[in-house]
Order: sequence, then C-alpha cells, then structure tokens
Amino acid sequence: MCSTYINLNQMEDITENILKKSGIPHTWQGSITKIDIDAIIEFDYDLDISWENIDHFAKDGVVLAAIIPQTKQIYLNISQEKLFKEKMGTMNFSKAHELGHWILHITQQKNYEQLSFIESDHYFCRSSATRRPEEIQADMFASSGNNA
Repeated sequence: MCSTYINLNQMEDITENILKKSGIPHTWQGSITKIDIDAIIEFDYDLDISWENIDHFAKDGVVLAAIIPQTKQIYLNISQEKLFKEKMGTMNFSKAHELGHWILHITQQKNYEQLSFIESDHYFCRSSATRRPEEIQADMFASSGNNA
C-alpha cells in the first residue's frame, strides 16, 4: 500500500532535511553541488549497495535496481551496467529512488528495528507503462533536492 499523498513542497522538505542532516549544502551556492548518494545511503541509513543480476524480479520490464528491506540491501542490476554507464545520472537516480522507498515506504518514519519483513519483501525499479503510486513517490524523492 502506498503512503499518504506527498505533494512536491512536502517532498522538497523531506529531502532538504536529509541533506541538512548529512551536512550537504541544499541551497544554490553559485555552482552545482554533487550529492554523494552512496555516503547518504551507507552512512546515514546503514544500507548496503551491491551489484547483482535481478532481472528475475520482473518479467514485464527492465529492472534497474531493487531494495530488500530484510537485509537492508540495495541492488543495482548488473545486467544494466552498460545503461548506467551510458546514461549519465541514471545510476545515482536509481540509488536515490531506492532510498526513497526506504524512507517513504519501508520505514515510514518508524523505528526500523520494530518492523518485520518476510523474505520475499522487496521494492524494485522497472520500466513499465503503468506506475504504482509508490514508484511515482520514489521518483519524486530521487528528483528532489540535488540527488543527481
């Protein structure tokens, strides 16, 4: 089930607070500041990032990335490595998208340790004509702030 509706201003507030906590400038400083999304994911949220073939998660589209809550693991799809290298920003956007799932849908501002997951629980990013509300929210999260 999708979290409650989050408008663009609320999403900007959520991502701005994350950047503040991470000590990353979140306002225009006269130049573009690259966000170290890996550091935020690994050090601020204690999630791991790795590469694995995750094509089996969806038969109806290309899977770019996934998050497995039970293991606190974000997977980038090794079968899409060429796409990540060719399309600048796709890898960081995908990582930020999965972090969005963690913050907006998995923990839902609750203490992670109080949540329980079954082994099959996972969110994954795929190309598809129809997008679930959770996917739209995770995209909004990834495009808010300076996550590129």
